[in-house]
Amino acid sequence: MERSLGKETATLRYIPNDSHHPFQHKMASFNFLIHRLLKFPLSKERFEHEKQLIKNIAKSNGYSVHLIDKLIRKHTFKRTLCNSTTFRRDTDNSKFASLPYEPKFTRGLDKFFKNININLVYNSKNKLQTLLGNPKDTINNNEKSGIYEISCKYCDQKNVTNSRQLDAFESLEIIKCNNSMNKDNGPIPTSPLFALINKYSYGSVNRGNIFGINSANV
Repeated sequence: MERSLGKETATLRYIPNDSHHPFQHKMASFNFLIHRLLKFPLSKERFEHEKQLIKNIAKSNGYSVHLIDKLIRKHTFKRTLCNSTTFRRDTDNSKFASLPYEPKFTRGLDKFFKNININLVYNSKNKLQTLLGNPKDTINNNEKSGIYEISCKYCDQKNVTNSRQLDAFESLEIIKCNNSMNKDNGPIPTSPLFALINKYSYGSVNRGNIFGINSANV
């Protein structure tokens, strides 16, 4: 029979029961599957087939099938209550706080914080990604490919350049802005680098502008 809750090649592996994760994280996948089960307009035969599939997923991950029955009753009651009344609860003003999950220390904190309208959300640092880190080399933001718009530090002059020319703008601090000059400052200094950027950049660069590398916008 064709499945509606996943592909035939699915491994049916979710967060196992013996993993070091908060209970809410473990139940998130089953709540999602049961929500879809009740929301889809399935025939009775198809409904029982999908229900049994969810129970098999629970078994393969170390959970009891009675837990699935309990979740189905809970979701069914909520849907029945929602469909039988137009009353809507007031917006909850409670706040959320995130804490690292440690069973010995965080167990029992939920009830305490709920009394002061704070819902705890746990995060688990005990993951392979956290332990091994990111295997990819980090690329500096200024070295990422793209088109950048750089603004002058002292006037409204802007320049558009690509990532290859972006590093060259770091040396433009020696070029003073026309708007910031006065008669006592003398002539505006020239720079061979300025001429190079003026030649190869996409936009126009007026002699005498200071383009800071930190003002670049992608």
